[in-house]
Amino acid sequence: LLRTDLRLAGDDAFRTFEQVRSHGDILERLGLGNPIHQRNHPHGLALLCMMHCTNPALLRELDIHTDDRSGYGIVLRKLRELDYAARHGPSEARLEAEITLRNAQRHRPEVKRLRSEIERVAGHSIVTRWADSYRAIEREQPLDECRPLFDALSSKGATPVVVSEGCTKIQLEKLERLGLSKLLQGRVLVTDAATNLPEIHRLDDAISRLIDERKGQASLPNEDELALLWYCRCLIDAWDGKTPWFFARCLHAIHHAPASPESGFNTPMFVPADRWGEEPLYFVMVGDRYDKDVKPLIDLLGPGVGLKIRLRMGKYAHLHPEDELPPDRRPDKTFTDWDSLAHFLTDELRIEDVKPITAPPDIVPQNEIRREYIERGLNSPYEAVRLVATAVAEMMR
Repeated sequence: LLRTDLRLAGDDAFRTFEQVRSHGDILERLGLGNPIHQRNHPHGLALLCMMHCTNPALLRELDIHTDDRSGYGIVLRKLRELDYAARHGPSEARLEAEITLRNAQRHRPEVKRLRSEIERVAGHSIVTRWADSYRAIEREQPLDECRPLFDALSSKGATPVVVSEGCTKIQLEKLERLGLSKLLQGRVLVTDAATNLPEIHRLDDAISRLIDERKGQASLPNEDELALLWYCRCLIDAWDGKTPWFFARCLHAIHHAPASPESGFNTPMFVPADRWGEEPLYFVMVGDRYDKDVKPLIDLLGPGVGLKIRLRMGKYAHLHPEDELPPDRRPDKTFTDWDSLAHFLTDELRIEDVKPITAPPDIVPQNEIRREYIERGLNSPYEAVRLVATAVAEMMR
C-alpha cells in the first residue's frame, strides 16, 4: 500500500504511517476510527492518502486535491495542541483547553470539512478494500518461547502479568492470536481498563452537560461543581497511558490479588500502608521501551527499587541508548536477545536480587492534588478517586 499504491519511498513508509497514527487521538475526538488501536481502520488509511499520497492516478480516483494538504495540516496541528493542553498541566488550564477543543469540534467549519473528507475517502471502495486486505494478512506471531518461560517462572513462585497500553479489546485479541490468553487469565492490566471506572460515563456526561451550560459565559453558578468534577477527571486521566501513576495502579492490583490482579483493577482500590508493610512486593519488570517501561517506574519508585529489565530488541532497540542516560536513570539490567533474558529469569534470578517495594506507591500525581478539595472532605488523593467511582451520582445532585 505505502510503497506501491501511494508511491512512498521505502525508507519513508514506516515513518509516514506512524506519523498518521500519531493523529489517532484527534481522529477519535472527531468521532472517527483511531488508527492507534486499529492500524487497518479505513479512517486512518484515508488520512494517509489525503496527507501523503504521491500517486497522481490514485489521487484522481479518490478525488483528493494536494493543495488542501497545508490546510488539513494546520487544522490537525491546532487540534493536537489543544488535545495536549487538555491532557497536561494544571487542571484549570486543562479545563479551558477542553472547552476550546469542544467548541472547535462543533463549530469550526475547517474542522467539519476535515472530518467529512476523511469519512468520504474512507468510504471509497479502494480504501475499504485495503482495510479488508490488511485484516486478512495481519501478522500472527506465535511466541512458543513464552510458554516454557511462564512455566519455569510459575514453578519458582513468580506470577507473570502483562502490562500494556492501549485498548483492552485489541490487546486481548493480540494475546489470543499469540496463544497466550490461557496462560494469562486474570493477569492482563491495560491502560484502557485503568480509566474505565464504574460510573465514569456519569462523570463524563455531567462534565459535558456543565460545559454546554456555560455557552461562552465567564462564570455560572455551577462553575465550582464543574471544577470539582474536572479535578476528579484529571486524576483518572493520569492512568490513560504508561505513566508512573498507571504503574502504581498495577502494583496495588498485583499486591491486592497476585493471582488475578484484573479483579480489582477497574476500581480505585489501594493497599493501605500497614498491610503493604507486612507483605512487601517483589516486582520485576521486563520491557522493550525505555520511555514507556523503565522511566515511569524509576519516576515512581526511584532507582534500585524492584528490578527493571530492558530487552533491547525490535523497533525500539536503537532509542534511548543507555550510555547517554544518567547512571541513576538506567535499567538495572539490559539484554539484547531472548535466550539470554530467559536464562537469567529462570536460572540466575534470586529473590534477594530484587529490592522489595515496602510502601504503597501513590496512584495519583501529587501536582494534581488540590488542597481546597482535600479541605472539603476529600481526606487524601485516594479518597478523591474513590469518590468518582462510588458517589458521582450524589455529586451531580
